[in-house]
Amino acid sequence: IFLIFAYNIYNKRKIPILIPFSLTRSAFIARKPDYTNPNWGMVGLTFGTTAALWVLLFKKHNEDVMEYERRREEREKHDACTGCS
Repeated sequence: IFLIFAYNIYNKRKIPILIPFSLTRSAFIARKPDYTNPNWGMVGLTFGTTAALWVLLFKKHNEDVMEYERRREEREKHDACTGCS
């Protein structure tokens, strides 16, 4: 078991945290990455996630532009209506 001290921001004291050795990196278990044989599953997941986030970003942007235009037209109608009376 590995013991570290973390700073608690609520009561401004250091509190001990126990971390099992299985969660820490060991030189005897860890391997160096093999760059000649990439993990294609993770590569696909990464690019797929990136593409999905971009699609969601563009979709949200288009919704925001449509809402802005709707409110602008509504405001222009309201301003034109109050100018008549």
